[in-house]
Order: sequence, then structure tokens, then C-alpha cells
Amino acid sequence: MSNRIASALAVCAAILLSGLPTATRAEEIPENLKGTGEVVVATAGGAFEEAQKKAWFEPFERDTGIKVITIPSSAKLLASAKLGQPEADISNINGGEGTNMG
Repeated sequence: MSNRIASALAVCAAILLSGLPTATRAEEIPENLKGTGEVVVATAGGAFEEAQKKAWFEPFERDTGIKVITIPSSAKLLASAKLGQPEADISNINGGEGTNMG
């Protein structure tokens, strides 16, 4: 996967997540905006992942009906992306790590 594709995917994910309704209760979101299925997110783990779950993943699941599956970010993720079969839909990586994705 080229840097351009990886960057485009990251931008798309950010736009998707930022475009979610800001309602405080799931009942306020119209049914046509709720989804099904799951999204896989590679995370750094530990306390940061727990904070992500509370701040983003749990509200996202509650409000959209889409399950968030977390996996550890690792060399395995990089290898899967290079094979064209990425292990995760969204990954939280440092800026310098993205240059290794090409």
C-alpha cells in the first residue's frame, strides 16, 4: 500500500468519524444513520486504548450499532497492509510509521 493510499484512508476515516451525529442519546439518531457489522481498529493498547474506548469506541457503538473490534498495532499489521490484505480498517500510528507503509 502506498503512502498516498494510506494517507487517503486515514483522512477518510477521520472524516467518517467526525461526521457522526453529536447526539447524546442513541434514540436521537435517525434509524437510517445506524449501521450494522463491525470495524477493526489497530491501537497501541494499554491506558491509551482504554481512553479511546471510553471517548470514541463505546459512544460510536452505542450510537451507530457498529461494533468496534480492537487489535494491537504491530509489525503484523504492517505486513498485512503490504500484502494488500490489511488486518485493520483503521489504525492509530505515529507519523513516522506511515512512511514504512509504502
